[in-house]
This record gives sequence, C-alpha cells and structure tokens, in this order.
Amino acid sequence: MKYGKTTLIYEFFKVQIEFGYYKKGDVLPSMEFLHEVYHAAFRTIRNAYLQLQEEGYISLSSGRKTLVVYDQSEQACNQNAKAYYLSRKEAIKSLGQAWQVLLVPLMHQGCLRLCKSQMNFIKEVAAKLENGDLYVSFLLGQEIILAMNNRLALDLYNETVSFYQFPHTLNRKLPNTQNLQHLRLLSGKVIAACESNDREELYRIYLLIEQEIGGTIQSFIRQAQTDVPPQKQIPFQWNVYRGRPQHCYSLAAELIRLIMLDSVYEEGDQLPSYSTIANTYGVSFSTVRRVVDLLKVFGVVTTSQGLRASVIAIREENILLKAPAVKKIASMFQEAMQMILFAFNHIVKRYSSRSKHRFSQYTSKLQSLQEQGVTFKSFYLCLDFLLFDNDCPALKELWLKLRETLILGLPLLESQAGSCGVKQQLKTYTSGVINGLESGDIHLFCSNLEELAFLVSETMKLMKTKNEKLSYKDMPSS
Repeated sequence: MKYGKTTLIYEFFKVQIEFGYYKKGDVLPSMEFLHEVYHAAFRTIRNAYLQLQEEGYISLSSGRKTLVVYDQSEQACNQNAKAYYLSRKEAIKSLGQAWQVLLVPLMHQGCLRLCKSQMNFIKEVAAKLENGDLYVSFLLGQEIILAMNNRLALDLYNETVSFYQFPHTLNRKLPNTQNLQHLRLLSGKVIAACESNDREELYRIYLLIEQEIGGTIQSFIRQAQTDVPPQKQIPFQWNVYRGRPQHCYSLAAELIRLIMLDSVYEEGDQLPSYSTIANTYGVSFSTVRRVVDLLKVFGVVTTSQGLRASVIAIREENILLKAPAVKKIASMFQEAMQMILFAFNHIVKRYSSRSKHRFSQYTSKLQSLQEQGVTFKSFYLCLDFLLFDNDCPALKELWLKLRETLILGLPLLESQAGSCGVKQQLKTYTSGVINGLESGDIHLFCSNLEELAFLVSETMKLMKTKNEKLSYKDMPSS
C-alpha cells in the first residue's frame, strides 16, 4: 500500500484496535465524520476500512455501522501499547522539540484567528475534558490549525498526532484522580475563555493540555520500561504531504536542486536518459516522464523528440505561467513560507548559535553565490544553515520536506531575481546577511534574513497572481 491518507487512517485505527481502545463489538466512526476530520475523500476512507476488514479487524457492510471484530486479551492490548511507545521513545522526544519550533508559533496565530463559530464549537467540545478524554486535544488543535487555512500544516498536524496515537488510550490505562481533576479545571477554563472571546487565554490553556498529553506519554513509557526490553527505535517520517504525488514532486525537487543549487548540470547540459534516472532513483519510466514535463512547465529544461532533456536559462518567458502546476506549487510554497515566517524567531533563537568554523563556511558559500549575480539561492543556503545542521532528527525531517516545496518554487523566484524592484532588495539583504555572519552579529544576520524571507514570500505571491490572471483570461465567456 502506497503511503497516503489511506494508509494514515488505516494505521491509526489498526493501532487503536490493537491498543484496546476499540474492542470487539465497538463501532468505528462514520465515514462522514472521518471526512470532516482528515479532509479526505470518501473513497480514501473506504479503502482504509476495506484494508482493515481484509486483515480481520473490522466488519464493513453497506448501510450498516462498521463493527470491530478483532478480539484479544487485555494483556495483549497492554503489550501492544508498550511496544508501540517504547519503539518510538526517541522520536517522540525529538518530535516534541520540532513541534515547539515549527508548529507552536503557527498554533498561536491560528488561535488568534479563530472566528466566533469556531470558538462556540471548541466550547461545546471542551465539556468532554471533564471525563478525562484527551481526544479533545486533537479536535481543539485541529480547529486552531484550520483557522490558518494551510493545508500543508494540517497534513503535518494530522500525521504528527497520529504518530502519537492520541494518548487518550493511555489515560485509561493509567487512571489518575489528580489528572482527572486537572482536566476538569482546564475544561472550565476553556469554556470561560471561549465565552469571553479571550483567544490568548485559550492558547495558553491549549498548551497546558498538550503538556498533560506529554506527561501521560512519558509516565506510560517509564512504567513500560520496567517490564519490556529495549525496542528498536522507529523515526518519525512526514509521509502524507498535501496529497501530492510524492515520487514525482520529490524527484522534480531533487533535479532542480542538482541544476540550480548544486550546479551539477548547467545551461546547455543534457540530463541523463529517462531509464538512467528511473534506475538511479527507483521510480518508473512514466514517473520520470511526468517529472520532465513538470520541469518543462517551470522553464528548467527543454526537450526535442528523440533527445534527452537539456537545461535552459531560467527566464519568465520560458515558464508556462498559466499551467495548473504553477498555481499548485505556488500555493504549497506560500504555505511552507507561512510556517517558516511565523516560526522564524523560534528558529533563530534555537539554532543561530553556531561555531566560528560554520559561520565562515557559510559566509564563503554566500559570497561565492553573490559573485555569480543576484539570486534567491542565498535564502535556501541560510535556511540550511539554521535548520539542516542540527541535533534534532524530527526537525531535520520536517525541514527536508518543506525544503522540497521551496525548491520546487525556486525557478519561479529566480525568473524575477533580475527585475528592478527585486534585484536591489536581494542585493541589500544578502549583503546584510553576509556582514552579519562575518562580524558574528546575530541580530544583523537575522534581521536581514527575515527581510529576505518576506521578499521571497511576496515574490511568490506575485507569481501566483500572474498565474491566476492568465488562467482567468483563458476561461470561456458566459
């Protein structure tokens, strides 16, 4: 089964059944409910349920409720839960750090943007906290993320929460009167914050609920370690990525990186043959064909019948601006930039402290780029400096995925690098970044990098607007 939302839903309910949260005879949520939760097509949800039925976990009948048929002892359920969390102990710790850097700032902004109807929904849901049901943390967090209108962040949120497996199950396995009392207190505070429209207070309480979840997981892990041997660790991987064809876009980003950032292939060079690329990256011939078509849309390569794709200069006239792929990539790019911009201060605070050796290493790279001409490539190099070389595996995983989207948008950005308004700003901010690194002035480095990030975001917004105008002109008149 290819990893997508089908697999995400399938794996979540499979594990929840094996944990004993859903027991034999219990009814699983309706497809309508899961459609709202995961923003997935009904066919996607049905395929997940069909896979569960095929493996003997549920019974799925047309027009009837979906029943759990899998039967196991309570002892087996406990062992499954212990094995799951112990094998992800390190990843959970790492993911918590990445969450603080990339998602918490976005959650804060989302909370501030909640409308009245969303506040009322949260108020209604909060009553469930009184029963000690931590599942409400997912619904509360999702409502906050939805307020940002960011599909990329929503997919990351869903996959992160699924990796944690909604520890409401653990709360039942570790009954604690004090915890229940605390949850009831938080429930009352959530309701009060919603009634007074105090979004800052609601955000503060949400973080307390997340702390409660973290504490529950760590308590369970500590207890499990006493009678279960060490488990092979499983890392967190961000697989469900805005529902896009993973292989096609990932390979396109890789080839753009080789051409535009690493200069492995330069203008006039031919890319390897389709079969060579397919064998090198373990993809099908048809996937390579789609990748090359995508590179043609973005004005990176050109093709002639019977010949391999050739690298061409990045110019706006070579880009098929009205192509649907341009709009999609521009939208994804803006979503990735939204996450980075809101998290910027957290990123800088946590990762800007580097050795003098690394400062000089990146300074020389930036200077070399600037000597080649005005370019947006310096922005990518700076983000690598902040996010790639760090000791947090989960953050590195998230950055590599976000970086893919940003690289896909690089041809669109570079086509504007020479325009009058953009050129001077690029030169000014890049020089400021270099001066900050050379002098060890972190404030100078960060302030110029932040301005550079805003310029990147605004330039992509301009390209998306051009796409929409061209697409509108092509619409048939009524």
